[in-house]
Amino acid sequence: MAVINGTAYAVWNGTERLWSCDSCSLNVDVNLDPVTTKEDGGWEKHINGLRKWSIDYSGVYEDAGGSAVLMTPAEILASIIARTADAEVAFKPASGTSTTGWKGNATFQSIKIDAPTEQGIKFSGTIVGNAPLVVIPIA
Repeated sequence: MAVINGTAYAVWNGTERLWSCDSCSLNVDVNLDPVTTKEDGGWEKHINGLRKWSIDYSGVYEDAGGSAVLMTPAEILASIIARTADAEVAFKPASGTSTTGWKGNATFQSIKIDAPTEQGIKFSGTIVGNAPLVVIPIA
């Protein structure tokens, strides 16, 4: 089995790739609702509850120069301020690879823009799923 280089993966908002990301993480969780009773001998029991997913992203703030295929931090901030509707978001590699990706409807929940003295501006934030996460078939 070959190791997959993380550089291949990116976050996509529809057909636009988040610009200048240096890291992204797909998070998937299930709530484990406790159903322990006194008869369980002190061992916890649970049932599978609600599932949820999110994507954390971070990068270096650069201006994309108005590119139609890249989403800048300024555009992310504008979508949060405007409370725009959910969009199809994907965590996937660039085209032409044979590696799995995932997608689903989601909302940009947050963005943090950090501007330290004499250093590059960094950004980070979270996208929260609002529908099932599905596998993108390998093309």
